[in-house]
Amino acid sequence: MVIKVIIGIVFFSVTIHYLLKFIKHKSLYPFIPFKYNFRRRRITFAKTLNLLSERNAKIIVETGTSREGLKNTKGDGAATIVFGKWAQQNSAKLHSVDISEDSVIGSQEEINKQGLNDVVTIHLNDSIEFLNTFNEPIDLLYLDSVLS
Repeated sequence: MVIKVIIGIVFFSVTIHYLLKFIKHKSLYPFIPFKYNFRRRRITFAKTLNLLSERNAKIIVETGTSREGLKNTKGDGAATIVFGKWAQQNSAKLHSVDISEDSVIGSQEEINKQGLNDVVTIHLNDSIEFLNTFNEPIDLLYLDSVLS
């Protein structure tokens, strides 16, 4: 009898744990697979994607590229992939610029994996220098780099 009670308590605890985890999970599904949790950033990304759609955006520029693709959706990553996927679905283009060669290499690898080469261009450059020479009209400028 004691064993049944212990098993019941463990089962109940595990169920509550995963239920709470599910409730706290904030994905951009179906746009991005459910397994990626954006947490508090989900609301901002969702509003930004809606704004891009409402305005029929065609050119997005991001300063500070996502070097690890979707691996860091809970923290400080994934914008390059999120905007790249949106661009792919909406006949738009994304230009992502970063001064770090390692970040650019990592981001390009993720762009290749996601099949976004036709809509995402990664630039190795200083953000301010890049913006001063960028000659296309920008529909969204996403400032996500550290300027010092």
